[in-house]
Amino acid sequence: MAAVPRDEAEARTAAWGERHKANPSDPMAAVNYAQALRASGQWSQAVAVLEQAALSNPKNTEVLGALAAANVAYLRQMLAQQNQLQVPVAKPSKTGRN
Repeated sequence: MAAVPRDEAEARTAAWGERHKANPSDPMAAVNYAQALRASGQWSQAVAVLEQAALSNPKNTEVLGALAAANVAYLRQMLAQQNQLQVPVAKPSKTGRN
């Protein structure tokens, strides 16, 4: 997903959020809202929106595909954050002592 300027991402998120709020059963509003949430860095919220949409539209392949993609993206984001936080582990010396 290409980087979107912050103000544009926020505007999209607000617009799709209002549309989704007005009609929570609209699967495409949920998909577009989730894409806007992801673009603005709100990974877990995007997954939550799509989970609800999948419950309401269990046979909609657009929703299910978007949910799968959002879960993968969220997981990658979490792993990247974890890798940044990891403290290097001291390697044992050849003698077995640190």
